[in-house]
Amino acid sequence: MRAERWASSAVLALLLALLTAAPAAADSTLLVPGHPVRDALRAGESRRYHILTPLNATALVVETFDAMGDVDLYVRKDAIPTDVDYDFASALPSGDELVTVSLLSSPPLAQGTWNVLVLARSNARYEIAATTVLDETPPYTASWSSAESDLTNSVALGDVDGDGHIDLVCGNEEQDHVYLSEGAGFSNTPHWSSPTSGVTKAAALSDVDGDGDLDLVLAGDNPYLVVYLYRNDEGMFAASPAWSATDLWPTKARNYPRSVALGDVNGDGNPDLVVGNRRFPDRLYLGDGNTFQTNPSWSPALLTQTYAIAMGDVDGDGDLDMVCGNDGPNQLFLNERGLFASAPAWLSGETGWTWAVALGDVDGDGDLELARLSRANGRGLRLRYRHG
Repeated sequence: MRAERWASSAVLALLLALLTAAPAAADSTLLVPGHPVRDALRAGESRRYHILTPLNATALVVETFDAMGDVDLYVRKDAIPTDVDYDFASALPSGDELVTVSLLSSPPLAQGTWNVLVLARSNARYEIAATTVLDETPPYTASWSSAESDLTNSVALGDVDGDGHIDLVCGNEEQDHVYLSEGAGFSNTPHWSSPTSGVTKAAALSDVDGDGDLDLVLAGDNPYLVVYLYRNDEGMFAASPAWSATDLWPTKARNYPRSVALGDVNGDGNPDLVVGNRRFPDRLYLGDGNTFQTNPSWSPALLTQTYAIAMGDVDGDGDLDMVCGNDGPNQLFLNERGLFASAPAWLSGETGWTWAVALGDVDGDGDLELARLSRANGRGLRLRYRHG
């Protein structure tokens, strides 16, 4: 895989790592860098906050700015701090408080959840902010690389051959490849390669036909815009697809499928397939226990340019809802009796090009929050959290 293509897959992995970090207390407020929080406390009251630091953080700065009164600041890794049990503290008799944690601190800065306690010494109004300083160098040293030098757009991980180890699927701009796990890394040469060359933009694994092993869905330009399902036959994907979304390309129009997601949308026990398209309405294909239905069972009322999809029970009613990361406002579609609503229940206030989305319970309150990786105005990457 080419090193310059590390960004979207590696940062999505970082997104998922943040979402699965040790949960904070249910009454704790997430502090997002660049977004100060205004708050007020009576004398003797306290309030909890938390910050999620990524692997490549080199410094963490937590500050309070007093608008009225006086507060003290306590910071602790993982556990909840108190005014007598903490890792770092700033308890000046008056004025603003400041805590800085670096790689040389004791304890040193580390990836994960840092909890914060603000204690009011008098009635107080204040603003609290967190800043993380990041090492922009890709935060890894490769322990494995493939023999092929491919342009890789998407990866998926799962136990393809049933040996209990996680294998790697690479969706490429030529042939797609599967590399089997060898313990410390993956096989140097592919275990399986797609029968044709194209430009794959998305890959996903799930047991579509219910036989106990993982099948593969690929989406992209091949040479026209298609979505393929390859069955797993005793640890090896078939040489030809068992199903394709032919409704996407009857006129060879460039509809640009850019993302796929698999999950049981209608609650019948079979994985269903959602396809996010750039120039064509997104699609939901219901699973029939063997492949997927020929015709889509759902499309949204309006056309969007979708680059990323995540599914989860956002409204807590027991079924899968869907978030679409778009070039434009992002959308939430709620599940209504086994199909998504035709119109979104929520639109993001932010616009821009969203590359990746992920859902997880960041603050430990039982609701799903949304993490979004975006590129705004062509300048860098932005990470946002939204509470459910």
